[in-house]
Amino acid sequence: GHAMLRRIYEQLIDHGWPASHLENVPLSFLITSTIKQVSEEYAAHFGKGYVVLWEGMKTQLARVMLAMIDHDRREYAAQARVPVAFEVEAKGDVPSEMPGHLPLINIHGRVDRVDRQSHDSRIRIVDYKFSGGLGARTDEPDPLSDALQGRRLQPPLYSLMSSLSLPSDSGQTVLSHPSIHSVEFRYIR
Repeated sequence: GHAMLRRIYEQLIDHGWPASHLENVPLSFLITSTIKQVSEEYAAHFGKGYVVLWEGMKTQLARVMLAMIDHDRREYAAQARVPVAFEVEAKGDVPSEMPGHLPLINIHGRVDRVDRQSHDSRIRIVDYKFSGGLGARTDEPDPLSDALQGRRLQPPLYSLMSSLSLPSDSGQTVLSHPSIHSVEFRYIR
């Protein structure tokens, strides 16, 4: 799912989206062809079982992706927030409570997506959460409550990220001490 989203958004951005309306790119074709390509790649690497799984979920995935892209387009119109990078390396540390001591632990990981406000340097991290089951959940996860209870630590760890490796025209650019404005969890079911 992550590879699919990254490829679709990268192709959209290459066509000037979201600032430009997609006149020459049929969005539904872009989505279905990307789903097909990614599922074939997974099948070649992991076996045919993945093709069967993708076949059962293609329609649902296409519908969800269309809705996400429409949401992002409306958000751009209202707030000028633009996706700028996908699957970004991030680093940080859990600081010691003792001044002058080394960090308690170094952390590193990969951020699904980074959005930037077009009028300033504030960024938002978007984290995709895929549900493995086909059934709908009746309860919406509560990341803040889960973090406070020690069940899910991802939200507070994002606040400790001190660098992000963003792509640039000249290669990778490390953004030190990024101004992370918010984190959005997108639950894809």
